[in-house]
Amino acid sequence: MNALNVGLTGLLANSSVTSLKMDTSYQYYHDGSKVLNDFLANTVTLAELHVYCSSDCSSDRSLDSVFEALATNRTVKRLTLRKFSVKDMKPFRQLLDVNKILEDVSFYASPTPG
Repeated sequence: MNALNVGLTGLLANSSVTSLKMDTSYQYYHDGSKVLNDFLANTVTLAELHVYCSSDCSSDRSLDSVFEALATNRTVKRLTLRKFSVKDMKPFRQLLDVNKILEDVSFYASPTPG
């Protein structure tokens, strides 16, 4: 189990966490997407989610699991996304169509190559 899995599993037991900052770099995302989905589906206190990508995320779909989980989440009202490729915009728009809880969304895309 990687650090993301351990951290999110531990946070489920903590009823006072209201803000989470996480890195969805390739190695974390592919190993931790189920735990991330479970966490975002079951948290009752999380109000802010700040997601960033510390490595090159222009070639993967790091946000897919985040968007899927947020589609059914009813507590997160503030979402900040940093350093992602513009190709992530379609799932992002789909999330905004489904989730009516989000009140404050910030999106900072990475520059597109070329």
